[in-house]
Amino acid sequence: MDSTIDLMSLYRMLKRRFGIVVLVLAAALAASAIYSFVLAVPQYSANAVLFVWQNRTDASAGQDVTYSDIMLYDKLVSDYRELCQSRTVTSEVAERLGLGPESAEALAGKINVTTRNNTRFIQIVVTDEDPEYAAQVANTVAKVFQGVAVEKMGADNVQIIDEALPPDKPSAPNKSMNLLVALVAGLVGGIGLALLVDSLDNSVKSLEEVETLTGYTVLGTIPEMDDLPESGHA
Repeated sequence: MDSTIDLMSLYRMLKRRFGIVVLVLAAALAASAIYSFVLAVPQYSANAVLFVWQNRTDASAGQDVTYSDIMLYDKLVSDYRELCQSRTVTSEVAERLGLGPESAEALAGKINVTTRNNTRFIQIVVTDEDPEYAAQVANTVAKVFQGVAVEKMGADNVQIIDEALPPDKPSAPNKSMNLLVALVAGLVGGIGLALLVDSLDNSVKSLEEVETLTGYTVLGTIPEMDDLPESGHA
C-alpha cells in the first residue's frame, strides 16, 4: 500500500512539474545537437593491421604451442603497443612526414594501438581531422614501427597485413550516442529538478494531498466566492 501511495504521489508530482522535466530535457537535447552537428569537428580514424609472431627456438620448433607461448605473445603485444607510441617511433614518423621534431608528441596523441580479440594481430589507429593524413600517418607508423622492432628489440616477427586506407565516414562525434546520452541525462536531470522544486514547495494543491497529510477523509469543500452563482435582482 505504501509503495502504491508513493508511486501515486510521484505521478502527481511529475504531472504538476511536467513543464520542468520538458524544459530540462529540451535543453539537454538542444545542447547535444548543437555540439554534435555544429561545434564538433569531425574526426576520422584510419587503421593499419600488423601480425605479431614470436620465432621459436630449434629445440621447440617441432612442439605444439603451449600456454607459456601464448602468454609470451600477449606480453610482446603489450611491449609493441608501448613501442609504437614511443618517442623513438614518433620522431622518425615526424621526420618522414616532413614535420618538425616538436610534432612527435602531437603525433603520439593521435595514435592508439589495440589488439584484435586477444589475438596476435595489433591495430594501429590514427585519428585526425583529415582522413588522407590519418591514413598516411598510420601507414608511416606501421613501417617505422616494423623497422624499430627489428633494430631495437632484435625481432623480425612483425608483418604488415593491411595498410591503412582513408576512411569515408568520421569516427567522431557519435551523434546518435550523444543524443541518447542527452536524452537520458535530460530525463534524469529534469525529474531530479522537479523533485527538488516540489520538495521546497510547502503549499497544498489538491484534496489528495490534504488527505495524505492529515490522515482524514475530506467530506466537503468550500467554494471560492467567484465560484458562487450570482443571485438574480428585480
